[in-house]
Amino acid sequence: MTHGVKPDAAEISAWMDQLPQSLRLVPPRAYWPRWAYHFTSLGNAASIIRSGHIYSRDRCATLDIQAHDTADREIIGLTPAAHRFVRLYFRPRTPMQYGVEGVLPRHSIRHGAHCPAPVLFLFPSARLIGQESVAFSNGNFARTESQLGSTAVELMSLPFREILSSGPMLEATKNATKFHRQAEILVPDQLSLADARWIVCRTGAERDTLLSLLEYRAAEWRERVRVVDPREDIFENRGAFVKNVVWSNDELVLHCNAWRGPFDADFQILDPATRNTLLTGRKSLLQLNANLRVRISGPAARLEEVMLVLKLDGHLVFQGVVRRTPSIVRAKP
Repeated sequence: MTHGVKPDAAEISAWMDQLPQSLRLVPPRAYWPRWAYHFTSLGNAASIIRSGHIYSRDRCATLDIQAHDTADREIIGLTPAAHRFVRLYFRPRTPMQYGVEGVLPRHSIRHGAHCPAPVLFLFPSARLIGQESVAFSNGNFARTESQLGSTAVELMSLPFREILSSGPMLEATKNATKFHRQAEILVPDQLSLADARWIVCRTGAERDTLLSLLEYRAAEWRERVRVVDPREDIFENRGAFVKNVVWSNDELVLHCNAWRGPFDADFQILDPATRNTLLTGRKSLLQLNANLRVRISGPAARLEEVMLVLKLDGHLVFQGVVRRTPSIVRAKP
């Protein structure tokens, strides 16, 4: 995080603390102003955690860090001024998040804007905004009409009723509402994870995947990587994704968020001890149903646990160790 505190940091903190009451927000929106939200993909999240920092696009280029872009490639190319900042939002469930969240059929992805498995990094908002060099915008920073501020007075002038609004947008004011719902908090160059309070995943399966990607670093971060509480209402729950995985009899059963495809589902089953591949396969799906079943056979069937890697259209949606569910033996009457 940036060093030093703004002279009006106490006023900034007081303003953010009173926002839910002054706007008469009710849960879950009453909790939204507590945090600044960085939205990224699962693969990027693993890279961020390993480095200990969220880097701006320019800083990633300098450090030769390859990252998955979740935003529209055309918009990225037109907004070089934004590339020097780490970008966070005042709220979750922005219009951008709605458009890109979850694995979507290839034909519906526009200009590469896609976040197959989203992760949210949550930072205490007042503390972050109160840091020197941290700015904020009144709307989507990629738009030419966005205005920047950094002081408590400028923060108080932001249209928070629109920024924190929820639900369908009126056609007459849709453009303005969409613009304000994407108001941003801007940190130059890089943001340390030292003050990140939570790293939030949609499901237990996606949390398991993130921890698996962290490998030996998983134990260090396990307490801060958590599954969303449904009362938070910070994900759209759109697109195809895996909720949890169980091993029942001779099948791995993946409980999924059903979504119309088509999708190609590629799976790989490994021995978790040796990482040797035991089974591979592909299923072509017209849609992802609520249950996706993968049959266990051969050497894998003799193990008590296996590692499953599942990709939809090439996007990693699950990676983790699945343990056999003990069989229930019923006593004879």
